[in-house]
Amino acid sequence: MSDFYIPKPGLRFRIQGVQSKKVLYSKGTFGQVDSKDIYDDQWWYLVTDDSMPGCFQIKSEFTEKVLYAKTDDVGHFEQHLDWSDQWFKIEPGEGVHRGHCRLWDQGTDRVMVSRPGAEHLGDFGADGTKFPDQYFQFLYEDMEIYDVKYETSKGKTIVENPVSIGHATTDNTKGTPVTKTLKVSQKVVESKSFEYNAGFTIQANSTATLGVPGVAEGKLNYGISATWGMKWGEATTKELEIEESETVQIPPYESRTLTATATFSQIAVPCTIFSRSKKTKVTVETHAVFHGVNYWNIHTVIT
Repeated sequence: MSDFYIPKPGLRFRIQGVQSKKVLYSKGTFGQVDSKDIYDDQWWYLVTDDSMPGCFQIKSEFTEKVLYAKTDDVGHFEQHLDWSDQWFKIEPGEGVHRGHCRLWDQGTDRVMVSRPGAEHLGDFGADGTKFPDQYFQFLYEDMEIYDVKYETSKGKTIVENPVSIGHATTDNTKGTPVTKTLKVSQKVVESKSFEYNAGFTIQANSTATLGVPGVAEGKLNYGISATWGMKWGEATTKELEIEESETVQIPPYESRTLTATATFSQIAVPCTIFSRSKKTKVTVETHAVFHGVNYWNIHTVIT
């Protein structure tokens, strides 16, 4: 099953040729230009209709015209829901073209072609050889992550092991009991990350502060237990210092040792991340798995 995300109706995107690096525009004319600069006439969105299940019209936000692809004629025109050459299947790519798609006109059986150095788009038979210039990718408008929900009932602990925090020993060289404080400490690193599963593809390096599972009230919790600043596509880490101390009475000419351990856990919790357009507020969902590394259950022993 392809993990290619087909945008929901209303979500704006630019259409970029994978080989040409050019984006489509619709104004008084139709064509493709360098993608470096962003203009209002480059934004598109999908339209659906019950009469054409699984197919989409690709509509310009600027002119409200829709795309078509005929033999030697690729362009834009006023929208007609009953014109078959205005309806496309979005065919996900495979292999090196994972994350890309072909735009396949259902009325003409032609796919759109975007070649470097060309001002206008071309077309090619949909059942012919799949050349690189037939593939496109969607460049989405600026989005913001605003919420996350965890499927706590499906949370799992992947690894759970005891680890040493350290030990400290002190002696009583006197002939009377003494009271001393023993202290141990250890720096550890906790990490959090999200692994993409399906849905909207969040742009790499997108940042957000989200509630995350972890340790709450001394127990491992698959629900939200803390907030954490994250960057999509990377594991974010935080260095913690675990410190434990015990005050003990030591008999004459004896010694006491404080030993501290903690539980190291790796957890995985399925979740849904919610994003929205900064401009239009259209919302989308990303299905992911949260991965967390935690240290908890601190335990001390005096010997």
